[in-house]
Amino acid sequence: MIGVIYPDKYAVEETFQLLKMPWEWYDPSEGYDVVIGRKEDLESDVNLNLIDLSEDDAFRKVSDLLNTEVFVYGCAYA
Repeated sequence: MIGVIYPDKYAVEETFQLLKMPWEWYDPSEGYDVVIGRKEDLESDVNLNLIDLSEDDAFRKVSDLLNTEVFVYGCAYA
């Protein structure tokens, strides 16, 4: 299972809707195969398989694309 910790819920939900992958909002009491988020949003002592978005924010890129492009039948047109 993928755990996600990220402040922009829209960006996360739209990304995973496009990818059609199971995921859930990060819960520190749960165990995850991987956690996606920014390192600064997690407790420093957490030992996780983290995909750190601090430098390259994929969720923001998807959100920006969805907010600036017109999607027709799954294709983006500028």
